[in-house]
Amino acid sequence: MSSNARHVPVMLQRCLDMLAPALTEPGAVVVDCTLGAGGHSEALLKTFPDARLVALDRDPTALKLAGERLAPFGDRATLVRAVYHELPEVLERLGIPRVQGVLFDLGVSSMQLDEADRGFAYAQDAPLDMRMDQTTGISAAEVLNSYPPGELVRILRAYGEEKQAKRIVAAIVREREKEPFTNSARLVELIRDALPQAAKRHGGNPAKRTFQALRIEVNGELASVEKAIPAAVAALAVGGRIAVLSYQSLEDRIVKGVFAAGAATTGPARAAGGARAVPAAAEAAHARRRAAHRGRGRREPARRPRPAARRRTHPRGHPVSPAARRGTRLVRMLPSGPAGARRTPFVLLVVVLLGSGLISLLLLNSSLNQGSFELSRLQRKTTELTDEQQALQQEVDQLAAPDALERRARELGMVPGGSPAFLSPDGTVRGVPSPAGTEDPAAPASYVVPAAPPVAAEPSAAPSATAVPPAGPPAAGRAPTAPAPAGQAPAPRPGTAEQPADATAPAPPVPALPPPPAGGNVQQIR
Repeated sequence: MSSNARHVPVMLQRCLDMLAPALTEPGAVVVDCTLGAGGHSEALLKTFPDARLVALDRDPTALKLAGERLAPFGDRATLVRAVYHELPEVLERLGIPRVQGVLFDLGVSSMQLDEADRGFAYAQDAPLDMRMDQTTGISAAEVLNSYPPGELVRILRAYGEEKQAKRIVAAIVREREKEPFTNSARLVELIRDALPQAAKRHGGNPAKRTFQALRIEVNGELASVEKAIPAAVAALAVGGRIAVLSYQSLEDRIVKGVFAAGAATTGPARAAGGARAVPAAAEAAHARRRAAHRGRGRREPARRPRPAARRRTHPRGHPVSPAARRGTRLVRMLPSGPAGARRTPFVLLVVVLLGSGLISLLLLNSSLNQGSFELSRLQRKTTELTDEQQALQQEVDQLAAPDALERRARELGMVPGGSPAFLSPDGTVRGVPSPAGTEDPAAPASYVVPAAPPVAAEPSAAPSATAVPPAGPPAAGRAPTAPAPAGQAPAPRPGTAEQPADATAPAPPVPALPPPPAGGNVQQIR
């Protein structure tokens, strides 16, 4: 892939518009201090055909790609391998005293971020190098593995503006003792684990500030910017222009500081001999103002003679001495009686307000302390009640357990209840009866109080022959009795005393009940 397709210049048209007024003259020289892939340089050469380009870069790979891109322009483009703070030396070697335009595109280029083996990007795993010129200097891995903890904290705070610098450095020191750092993925994962959740919710990738600090330390970027911007301003010719693209606050502050310092000097430029080149009339006027200012400070103002009638004299007629007059002035500076009396209510009001405010603060503080104490007491009481509730619940669970219930029933003299058998109308017995006191493993456990022994009944004089009809629905084969109309006696039922049953109708057979098993109970199902 060619450099032309890989690199897109940032704010290209804006930079061309800013530099255009200084590059329209034939023979103008423009310096691209950060060549990169050559996008800005190519646009400058195309837009200003009479201009000459001097391009600087420390990266050999960037110089090679940009050389191929700028080859059609021939000797109009001069590429130099140098750091941008070396601009004065480069111009001196090329014999260029002044330039008409300077362009800076600070920071790391997109071409360097796209190359994984350079280690600039934290989004992909790569060796921790981060050197713009891989032939010199130390790598980011050497910085992480060799710098003391205090120096690492300073780098992260100063160059990365990282608030969690101590936490990150502690994790780095702990991990580098186990194994030295070599790749970027391990460093990114360590930073993610070291930072709290609140610091990872915003601000993008949490490793970007650490990577920025390491890159600035490895390449000495801020020190180069501090030297390069003033040198570029000094190399500009009259009417020249400089454009700087900065992407983070550290570089931006340095650039703005240099520009502000240059804009603050409003005086005329000095001549070759060091004296100010100002017109004679302006210099004379300035000298007169300076002399008048010095004379005004030395002269004493003329005193107006005081009239004789207003001269202070002693009551006996003697003139008052200067010392006495000074004493009179001191006395007059003190507040007089009526004025002091007028200030007294104001002073008292201030004292009362301050005192009441202090008392209110004390009362508020005591109320807050009392409320805090009451809240603590209620919290302790709540904890005690919760513990007591849990203890009672455990006791209830223990008592409601089947083993505990069975043990308690046996202590009360209860025996396991028997299981009844049921007799269906067709004469079959359902179930196996068992007497009370025996346990059936298949039946659910139930306990009954053992019945008392039977008591012999006393013989009665005459047995009762009264039969009470069973309550409930009528038996099978018997028609229900319809209710009698109002005001009419109910009709007698057949087979009762009111109406005898039909002698010819046979009675329904009653099935014989089998004898119950020994000790069992049989219930008939109707």
